[in-house]
Amino acid sequence: MQAMILVVTGSLLAACSSAPNLSTHVQPGFNLSGNWALDPSRSDLTPDTRRVVDEMDQRMLRRDGAFNTQGELVDSAVFAFIAQDFPVLKADRLSIEQHPDSMGIRYEPGGYRDVSWGVRSRGLWTIHAGWDDAGKFVVHSDSEDIRGVERHLMIDASTLQIELRVRADGGDLDLVRTFTKVR
Repeated sequence: MQAMILVVTGSLLAACSSAPNLSTHVQPGFNLSGNWALDPSRSDLTPDTRRVVDEMDQRMLRRDGAFNTQGELVDSAVFAFIAQDFPVLKADRLSIEQHPDSMGIRYEPGGYRDVSWGVRSRGLWTIHAGWDDAGKFVVHSDSEDIRGVERHLMIDASTLQIELRVRADGGDLDLVRTFTKVR
């Protein structure tokens, strides 16, 4: 029984640490170029970053004696970092320019991001971008302490759904954002 648990645990750890197997060949019909507006009725609520960080700080202050101040501060900083590095969290609008080997995304609010197909290193991040076996466009971002996966799925010709899943020591985040094409 223990050997089986070790094998399963080892398999899970290997799956979590391995690079995603993504194709860099653009799927037929995949073109996100254009302007997109958030559809709040089909999107999860945007987490209030300041509120989450404040709650983490309050938990730290309420604890008696035995707590890791440094760890709690790191946790609240990690959540703020997540909000900064995954601008789709707060974006109300997207402007996308797709090219044969990449796409540029302007997030309003949130800045600009260039995503190239394949594997790239950017600062603290290793980014894998491409298509999974189900045909979804995936941006898999890894750093030492944070792993984020964004899955882009065209629901129909004018609806883009982005699933965001972030795993970090300071907190996990799962949400869906749905955008409609602006004519």
